[in-house]
Amino acid sequence: MSDYPSDRCVVVKLIAAIRQWAESEDEVVFPEAGSRPVPHLPVLPDGIKCTASDNGKMCGYIRRGLKHIQEHCREEHRWENSRIRGRPRNGPQELPSTMWMEGVHCQKFQGAGRLGRLFERSLEMVFTQATEALERANRKAIDEIRADTNRFEVHKWLNRVGWARHLKGLDRGKKEKALDKVCFAAETVMWKAQQASRSSVVRIAAMNYINRREMGSETNEKPFNARQTGKTMERYSSRWLEVIRYILRTHRLDVVSQKDQGRTDGDEG
Repeated sequence: MSDYPSDRCVVVKLIAAIRQWAESEDEVVFPEAGSRPVPHLPVLPDGIKCTASDNGKMCGYIRRGLKHIQEHCREEHRWENSRIRGRPRNGPQELPSTMWMEGVHCQKFQGAGRLGRLFERSLEMVFTQATEALERANRKAIDEIRADTNRFEVHKWLNRVGWARHLKGLDRGKKEKALDKVCFAAETVMWKAQQASRSSVVRIAAMNYINRREMGSETNEKPFNARQTGKTMERYSSRWLEVIRYILRTHRLDVVSQKDQGRTDGDEG
């Protein structure tokens, strides 16, 4: 930083503009227990919190070792271990008196020193932050369209038309939000159609008409069966949504001539 005085001046000005900046360790304000975990700081799940009460207020001191919390309770709150040394006696044993709670989630600003003090984190907030982080990771993973290389997934017709090759490397922009709404509406229509295509809704005559010979059925006596499972409907709707997405993403691309298409196919072969 000493080699770049202009950058140093900028950093100093930016820091000075932060009104809540602590100039010393005494001015550091530790977060409250019910607040969200501090980003980029690890959450420690093995804290032990002192539950002793002084003047109606809980102590709340946290350490990460039973020996350390016992020393604190002994020195600060005159705690005594009720368990007698030696071999335990026969019969039911009385549980030792404690004034602490284990399994407390906590964080700390640094490894040692005054800023190394552990402060409690809300378990609910920890799970909320972890869930949000997972969702962000999932959104980031799907932002870039990649080819399907999983050999256990059967998408032969997708590979044949080259959709993955056409869309590979494209980033999702603002228009993708509109596409998501279109897909959501289309999927809603599919599920509502599946619910409406039941004999209890449209009667058996309509079911037979849907599944007539003119539509590819072998006979006119077998009614249409709309009682597909949830997984079947998910696979069915996902294929149609792939078609919709492909059309809307590529309808403005330049048309490839048959000559260029043949050259491309030859290069791939």
